Amino acid sequence: MDVALVGFAGVLVGAVVAIMGSWLIAIRAELNDAIVAARLIEVDLALVQRTEGGSGPSTATWTANSVALPKALGYRQWKAVAEVYRGGHPSAADLNGRLERAHRELKPFAVSKRSAVLQRWRNMLCGNGSAKAS
Repeated sequence: MDVALVGFAGVLVGAVVAIMGSWLIAIRAELNDAIVAARLIEVDLALVQRTEGGSGPSTATWTANSVALPKALGYRQWKAVAEVYRGGHPSAADLNGRLERAHRELKPFAVSKRSAVLQRWRNMLCGNGSAKAS
């Protein structure tokens, strides 16, 4: 009977390890996709800022990368980036304000993987991205 319990305990421990490993792999894949998307959108935002809003943000860049971002960004971060790509023609001052907020919120994801991992955990623990971006 003792051998059966030890075997059963081993199966349970193995199942927990496998589940945690799969979960961590999925989180890492989502984070890698978000980092790539953040960097590409960051380049697009920098281009818009350099042209002083003349060309407007690229909808192709947004369409290609907007699916990966919300998996890692908190709500506040997502909202700041999405506001830049919202329709309409904002004034130059309003667009510059939106661009600055979007840069600030994307920075942890665009700068380094370490800062992206830390921000991702803050977003998961705080719920809505309300933690101050470092």
